[in-house]
Amino acid sequence: MRELPDGTLEVSEGETVTVTVTARNHPFLAAFSDLKHRQWQNIRYESERSQVREVNFTNGFPPDDRFVVTYDFIQDDGETPTGASYLERVEGDMGSYFRESTIESPAKRRVRFRKQQ
Repeated sequence: MRELPDGTLEVSEGETVTVTVTARNHPFLAAFSDLKHRQWQNIRYESERSQVREVNFTNGFPPDDRFVVTYDFIQDDGETPTGASYLERVEGDMGSYFRESTIESPAKRRVRFRKQQ
C-alpha cells in the first residue's frame, strides 16, 4: 500500500488493510461507516478504547472503495475530557507502509482506497 498525492491509499490485489482507532484519555465514541463496495471481514475490540477493522481487496469488486470514521469526544455529561484524542492507524499487509494520524477534535474523516492497476 502507498499513499497517492491526493491522499488516496493505493492497495495491491489481494492486500488486506487493517484500520485501528484508539481513544486516548476518554471513552471510545468513534463510529465507522460501512464500506461502499465491500464488507469489513473482521471487526474486533482490542480493548474498551480500541477497535480494529480489516478489509481484503480481492477480484470481483470495483477498484475503489471508501469509508468514514466519525470521531466524537463528548461524553454523556456534555464534557470533553482534557487531553482527549484518537489515534488512527491504517496499514496494509503487503509492505511496511502505514499512515498514522492523531485526531484532537470532533471530525468526520474519509479514507479512500484504490486498487493498483
